[in-house]
This record gives sequence, structure tokens and C-alpha cells, in this order.
Amino acid sequence: MTVERSGFQSGARRHAVVIGAGAVGSATAIEALRAGLRVTVVPPGEPAAPQATSSGHAR
Repeated sequence: MTVERSGFQSGARRHAVVIGAGAVGSATAIEALRAGLRVTVVPPGEPAAPQATSSGHAR
């Protein structure tokens, strides 16, 4: 077994979870994909709901 300095096995693909699918979450997910990570995007609730992260940005 070969272990890299970061503590991950060589060949193992790291996984990122991005909470929020708005502009910032989507951009973060794209950059994580470009960096070679596996990405899961989790929208926190209904789109444009009052608790949505980006709901206040359009006001």
C-alpha cells in the first residue's frame, strides 16, 4: 500500500460535498471537478425558498 503525503492512498479519488447549488456553490463544484475531485452538490431545500442561501441576493 502506497500512501501519499496527504494521507490518501495513491490512486484514491477524493470527494467534495458542496452545500448549495447557487452561483457560488456551482462555481465551487466546477473548480473542484477541474481539480480532479469527485463532487456531490446538495441543494439545501426548495429552489428560491426563503431559507436558500442566495434568496437575499436578488432583492
